[in-house]
Amino acid sequence: MIRLSIMVFTGLLFASFRSSGTVESIHSQTESNLHFGTEPSDSAVLVIFNKKCNVCHAEKKQVVFDAHNLQQYVLLIETQVLIKQRMPKKKSPPLTAAELMTVKAWVAANK
Repeated sequence: MIRLSIMVFTGLLFASFRSSGTVESIHSQTESNLHFGTEPSDSAVLVIFNKKCNVCHAEKKQVVFDAHNLQQYVLLIETQVLIKQRMPKKKSPPLTAAELMTVKAWVAANK
């Protein structure tokens, strides 16, 4: 089940960033991180946040996560996403199992 979720996640990741020119490196890095237990990079987590967080945050003029500010919000992300489970909001699509696993690993590596 976890392997299937990882395969689906990496497939979606590849499809989402096919036109960016960096998909191969992000896809490869994310896939290897999830399979071998190393911590995900900021860019792997930003893929998730751009899809699941930044759209709504930008509309509401809240913090939009990017490569320059991501590290300063590790504890807030842990609290709102992992502990209190307030984000993403109920009306938004929830994080998939693979996305949640990636965010958890990233938070643990960056606290």
